[in-house]
Amino acid sequence: MFAAAPHMTSKTVPLFLQHLLVRFDLATHYFNVRYLPGVNGFVAAGNEPLEVPEQIVDSVRPRCTDGFVHIPSKPLQRGDRAHVVEGPFRNFQAVFEGYLSGAK
Repeated sequence: MFAAAPHMTSKTVPLFLQHLLVRFDLATHYFNVRYLPGVNGFVAAGNEPLEVPEQIVDSVRPRCTDGFVHIPSKPLQRGDRAHVVEGPFRNFQAVFEGYLSGAK
């Protein structure tokens, strides 16, 4: 069961905290980029840096203003019907009960 949040607040926070989407030739510039001041590493699967498909970058870019990605707020209400699209319950129909706290 989910616990209902007593109230919702809105604030602007980074979508990808401490991440940059950059385009460069990995084979040529890996060490130049990896060892720039402030770079901690690349998003990776094991030791292999992951490439973000251009279509994903293109889908995020129109929502950017002054370096921030704006995501419209559409909070679910208790009793709203939902369709699960990922995970072990994919394609199940669900009824929303409430939001979890950040600790759950």
